[in-house]
Formats: sequence, structure tokens, C-alpha cells
Amino acid sequence: MELGVRNGACRSYVRGRWRGAACGDEAASWLDRVTEALEAEGLGTQGEVVRALPGRTVWRLEGPPAVYAKHAAPDTWQDRARFLVWRSRVEQEWRNLLAVRARGLPVVQPLGWAERRCFGWHRDAVLLTRAAAGRPLGAVLEAAGVGGCRRWLEAWVRLLARAHAVGVWLRDVHPGNVLAIERGGPTIAELWLVDVQKARCLGRPLGAGRRQRDLGMLLWTAGRETAARERHDLVRLYLEAAGLDRVELQRWLEALERERARLGARWAYRRMRRRLHDGRAFRRDRLPDGARVLRRPTFPLAGVQEALARHRAILAAGRGKRGWIKRGASTAITRVTVEGGTLAVKEIAARSLVRALGYLVQPHRALAAWRNAQLVRLRGWHTPEPLALVEYRRLGLPGRCFLLTRWEADTEELPAFLDRRFAGNLRERPGGRARGTWEPGGLRRPMDPRREALAARALGMLFGELHAARVYHADLKPPNILVREDESRDDEGAFRFYLVDLEAMRPRARWSRGRRVKNL
Repeated sequence: MELGVRNGACRSYVRGRWRGAACGDEAASWLDRVTEALEAEGLGTQGEVVRALPGRTVWRLEGPPAVYAKHAAPDTWQDRARFLVWRSRVEQEWRNLLAVRARGLPVVQPLGWAERRCFGWHRDAVLLTRAAAGRPLGAVLEAAGVGGCRRWLEAWVRLLARAHAVGVWLRDVHPGNVLAIERGGPTIAELWLVDVQKARCLGRPLGAGRRQRDLGMLLWTAGRETAARERHDLVRLYLEAAGLDRVELQRWLEALERERARLGARWAYRRMRRRLHDGRAFRRDRLPDGARVLRRPTFPLAGVQEALARHRAILAAGRGKRGWIKRGASTAITRVTVEGGTLAVKEIAARSLVRALGYLVQPHRALAAWRNAQLVRLRGWHTPEPLALVEYRRLGLPGRCFLLTRWEADTEELPAFLDRRFAGNLRERPGGRARGTWEPGGLRRPMDPRREALAARALGMLFGELHAARVYHADLKPPNILVREDESRDDEGAFRFYLVDLEAMRPRARWSRGRRVKNL
């Protein structure tokens, strides 16, 4: 039984295969109109799209009154199987809207919901809420400026403290899920909760851990508009509004900074995985010989074929051929020039049958490098732009794979950079390597102390950012770091480091002292 039906606020709704609940005859007539449109041509002709995300779309439908219609469908067969025994997302959001509204929190008014199933399998569902005259808080923060942004954030923190006091754990605190009603100013009454699908309504005030997860997400999503000092003020305001002990402010700040770092790593990882399946970001094709191709839309399929042909020709000509870079037992790297520019082509083969069988349950090396390159670029670090991934499979097992990336001109490996830039600072060891080659511990007296300190600081900052984001590169040796120096600059930005050979990178890794020391 529905929560609202059970307490008499709403009544059951049944129409054909549609089952749900409606709050009154007006809501039932809206559900009839929306479900009929979904069975016919869809809601495209009924109103305008407000928000479109994978698996769900929100329309604004005009009429007395205007309503928002949220249509959701399972993305994968795993979701369909899960909804055989669990509530659908729309049904869960309907229950949360009624529960949050019963606790006196400002939330959009729910009108009704309905879902359609076929032999128990969830097909799609729709949720209707009354439209409110407001804008998403994210848009308001962008347009408010520094002072106005601070006032809205303070109101948002007070609303969060109020929700926690009545036992509502929001779990998805970001400005797109809050509606700002710009009438009398930024107060709690002018902020309405919109998307509460992930919320949990408990019968008691929240503990410190759950409070910190919500507040940490709020601070992370507001990180572009707030500095560290402003975040401290918001945490202090939250503790006052929630009636908690301000003596524990430092402990809360430390816990919230850890939560912000965890959320940043999770966001980048999920966005990377989503982009891999986004048809607007990548194209999936097949070569005439049956190879699978994943490429960027701006890089043509003919360019992939030409690059592979030139790569094979260079390897067949041998080591002295121009463009030959490296060839090992399971990898080969060449530099080729095609119509789209100069590329680096890395060929990766399975090292053994056991490794190939393992790729049935985990990504193979080329795919891992492709994914990690997307992750690195999303986080704002540098790596050669990945253009295409080519897979040859036999009996479902990956064989030889090719990763095509943009060739970064004017870069050099870190050992070569140190040789060229600080060659005069190296001493010759008795019986050791020749003067002018890079060797750990070989520096004696810097030729340019400030420049050398800037380079060391820039590299240390990169390692610190990787570690803070829980990204572990298991093969972070000097040749896997490319350097580009801008001699016109006199700060850490003069040195840009590119990470390569990313198949050994582990996102969301568990850090230990040994791993940190190994990277350093």
C-alpha cells in the first residue's frame, strides 16, 4: 500500500497497465493525460523539456495548474531485474516527497505517480509535481555574485540543519536539487527541496557521520563559489543551527575535508564511466576486419585505419625506421602522421592465456588506459588526448589492442628533461654512469636554484593532488612523466607534467604509507 493511500491523503490510480496513486481528481486527470501521451507519441508535443539526463527527463506541462512531469525508465537490464523486488526510483521518490512534506520541510507538492510493468518487469514510470515559480539554486548562485551567493549558501545550510533535526538524510545535496523562490530574500522558506529520490526519512535525529556526509557534499558542490575561510564559516553556522557543540569545530572541519576529497574522486570516476557510454562523447564502429573501435566523433574512422596501417609498416621496417619508439614483449609504440595530425599508437597484447581469461571479468590493459585517460583529463590533470581504442577479439577474449593518442609536441621524458636542464649539476660517480646522465641522488649544486625548486614544487604538487584524490599510479617511474617547460613564466605553472602509460593507474585506491612512498 502507498504511504499516502494508507493515511487517506491520496487514492489509488489504475489505468490499463499503469498503477500508482493520485492526490485528488485533478491529479488523476493529469495522470490520464500524461499516460495517454506516453502510450502514443510521448510528451514531446505536450510541453518543454526542463532537464534531460540518461534514463530520465523532466517536462513542464502548462495548464491549470502547471505541473512538472518526470519520466524515468531503467537504463540497463540490471535495473529492470532489481525493480522486480525493489521499488522503482519514481515510487521511492513519491514516498519520500510525502514523508518529507509530513515533517514540515519545504518541498514541491506531489500530485501523483504511475508506473507501467509487463509481467512484473518495470518498463517506465512518471511522477507529477506542482510547478513552482523559482529557479534551480545552482543557476541562482552563478548569477548572485559573491555577496548574494554567501546569503543563499547560509540559507541552504540552515535548511540542511533543519532537515537533519527531523530525521531526514538527504544523501544527494547539490544545488540542482533545490529550488530557489526569489520573493523576499534568501531564507529557509524560499528554498524548496525538489529531488528527494535518494533521501531516507528516519525516526530520529541524524548522527554525526550522516550529518557530515550531507554537509560535506554541500561544501563540495559549492566549492567553486566558496574559499576555505567561507567554508569554515558555513560549518560554524551549521553547528549553531543544529544546536551542536562548537568546541568540536576543528574535528568537523577535518572530517568534512576528507569527505570533500572522497566525493571529488567518486564524481570524477562516475562521470568517466558515464561518458564512456554517452553516444555524444564517443562513437562505436567496426573495421572491415572485424575489430571494434571506440573513437571520438572528431576523429574519423578512416584516420584510425590509416594510423594502424602506418604503425604496422613502421614495426615491419625495424628499429631504425623513422617513427619507431619502443617495442617490448607485449607492447609496441610508434609515432605516425595522418591527416588528423601526429599520433602515438600503442599496441598492447595479452601476456598469457591466463591474463586473457582474467580480462573476462576486468578491463584489459588498453581499456584501462583509455578509461584512466578520461579520468585524468576530467580532474584537470594532463595526459595526451585519447582519440581511439581498437580491440581485436577471438572467442570473446581480447587479443591485440591499439590505443591512439594525440602526440604532444615540445615535451620530453622527465629523465631527458633533467639531463638537458640540469646536466651541469650532476657529478660523475667512480665506476658509475657517465657525466650528464640522470641518476637519483646525483645532484650536487643547482645551477639555477629557484628554477629547480619550482620544478620540484610543481612535481610535488602533482603527486599531492593525485594522492588527495585517491588516484594511485602503480608505474609512476620518471620515463612515464612527460615535461613541457614554459621559460617565460617564473612560477610553478611553468612546468606542465603529462602522465602516460596509465593502464597501471588505480582510481579510488586505498592509500597506505607504502604506496605513497613508492610514488615519491
